[in-house]
Amino acid sequence: MNRRSYLRSLGTLIGGSTLAQLVNFASYPFIARTYSPENFGVFALFITLTAIVGSVSCLRFEMMIPSSEPKEQFSVFIVAQCCNAFVSIALVVSLAMLSAIGVLSTGFYFLFFVGVVVALTGLTNAAAILLLQNDKYAARTGSLLLRAIVTVAAQIALGVLGNKETGLIEGFCLGFVAQAIVLVYSLNSLDLNRQIKRTWLKRVIARYGKTVVFDIPSTLISALAINAMSVLISLSYSIREVGLYSISFRIAALPLSLVANGLSEVYFQKASASHRNKGSFLWEFNFTLWTSIALSVAVVAAYALFSKLAVLILGAKWAESGGIVLILLPLLTARLVAVSVQTTALVVRKTIWLLANNILVLGVMLLAVILANVFQYDFKQYLVANSLGCSFAYFSFVVFLYVKVKSYHGP
Repeated sequence: MNRRSYLRSLGTLIGGSTLAQLVNFASYPFIARTYSPENFGVFALFITLTAIVGSVSCLRFEMMIPSSEPKEQFSVFIVAQCCNAFVSIALVVSLAMLSAIGVLSTGFYFLFFVGVVVALTGLTNAAAILLLQNDKYAARTGSLLLRAIVTVAAQIALGVLGNKETGLIEGFCLGFVAQAIVLVYSLNSLDLNRQIKRTWLKRVIARYGKTVVFDIPSTLISALAINAMSVLISLSYSIREVGLYSISFRIAALPLSLVANGLSEVYFQKASASHRNKGSFLWEFNFTLWTSIALSVAVVAAYALFSKLAVLILGAKWAESGGIVLILLPLLTARLVAVSVQTTALVVRKTIWLLANNILVLGVMLLAVILANVFQYDFKQYLVANSLGCSFAYFSFVVFLYVKVKSYHGP
């Protein structure tokens, strides 16, 4: 294992993620004063829908790119995008039918943006993985930074111009489009076998179909566990609480998520290669694990300071967000560590491990909702119960993975 290469790859991804988050943080005082908690509540529900479906829009074939042979990587990418197009169109048609019979009250405008964001999610995820597999870390990093800049600039501009009902959604879409353009352009520089043959596509589906069949429900449950809080809060509390949770989660979770995803992407690539070549990837696991733990400690210290300055940074109408960020820290730091190494299950093709963990996390979330309704918890009491329960589930999963990786390594 080339440790210098590993550190350089990791530094590029985390450095880019950090710059993107600095752009986001710089925008919060302006965005928070431009939009209301209710505006953020609606935006959060939109993100919930698109993130959950977007997580499986490629039917998880994009995650098979690191495990595939170099000559078939582009074929796997094409299969993933065919699935992406099908899922995106099927979602829009399904929502339109529900709207037509009166189950949903959404117009064409909303459905259009839902379809666009789901399709862009599948495209950017698969393109980023293909670029990383070919050591194009700077392209992925640059696309993230551009997306952050375009998103916040568009959201602020649209809000100032008076488009506060849909400005957050429209700005989010524009940022996504900018990222997709950069990633697709960067794919042209790769030396790939771009021949598309029906027999090759069938071979990809036959080889990886069984793996993704198990990974799809696991990923859906994971996406529910990450994104369903907005829906659960809207059912038990008000849209204002959804907005307060949304911006608190955005401030606390997005930086951690980008760091965790950066760690996970590098780990998945390096661990997959090491597992193929040597049969063991204990060094990669331990390095990623301890790096994520060290970053968690640094993040806790930074957010403890933020909680004291929430009103100054965001404005008086967001005063409660500082306390919410502190409540979320146990959950989010545990998730950072778990997400960083959870692709261990994909390296050894044991996707049932991810499914079991995600079912456990979702079960804890539902239990917290039940307890909140039975014992009449206020909003913050509910968040505390959910945060502590989920953090225990995530850390338990990390311990399980460590034991399994040790067993693959041998004495």
